Amino acid sequence: KYGRLYTWAAAKTVCPSGWHLPSTTEFKTLFTAVGGSSTAGTVLKSSGGWYNDGNGTDAFGFSALPSGNRSFYDGNFYYAGRYAGFWSSSEFMLGDAYSLYLNYADASAARGLSVKNFAFAVRCVKD
Repeated sequence: KYGRLYTWAAAKTVCPSGWHLPSTTEFKTLFTAVGGSSTAGTVLKSSGGWYNDGNGTDAFGFSALPSGNRSFYDGNFYYAGRYAGFWSSSEFMLGDAYSLYLNYADASAARGLSVKNFAFAVRCVKD
């Protein structure tokens, strides 16, 4: 239903030829293109499937689904239906990398830091 989730190392290898994992700069460009980070969550989220009617408008066809994440601590899946995380290609430190977050309870989208061994979704960008 939600697609696959990848660790950061795996995410860096899954985009097909002619595509790439977006950088945090490209996330910022996306936020600007859709009207700013304060409303990006609403317009990027799918129009169904989000917890507690936290759906978006999918105004730009991004259709983000609330895939949640997989924890490397215990291997379990968490927060499906409640939030989506997407890896970026941008590394912060050895153990962390940047990601984009969408939450059912929020109209905004945010860039954040995540432990590389967690598993998140991937959106590839055409070169």
